Amino acid sequence: MPLKVEYLDERRGVLAEASGELTGDELLRGVADVNSVDLAEKPVLYTFFDFNGVTGVNISTMQIRAAADLAIRGSRRHSISRVVAIYAKNDLPFALARMWEVLVNEIGWETYVFRERTDALAWTGERVSEKFGILITLNTE
Repeated sequence: MPLKVEYLDERRGVLAEASGELTGDELLRGVADVNSVDLAEKPVLYTFFDFNGVTGVNISTMQIRAAADLAIRGSRRHSISRVVAIYAKNDLPFALARMWEVLVNEIGWETYVFRERTDALAWTGERVSEKFGILITLNTE
């Protein structure tokens, strides 16, 4: 499965890992899942998206815009800001992640796209601890 979504910390965190060829449809399903109405009562506090295993990308700019719209609609269900780190070492996933970051800027989430995984993990842990007072169980390997 090219996009695996795992909930952490009593469903307060999300680890999304992409591998193989990632399509826009797969991305949209994942974004819809982590911004679903089911999570409105206990919102997700952080998301860590790992593009490292991606060998190809088949995602249009319209699908990136649709993914941003899903996140924007999801953010309206609660007033808590989310911490979002995206690790994308390769150029195309990095560029698509930056595009998404710009499109969701209006919702006030703390988002950052990283080229180095260790930097992304450290930033996520620090920001979640400072904002929400919890230590996350995100894999730091």
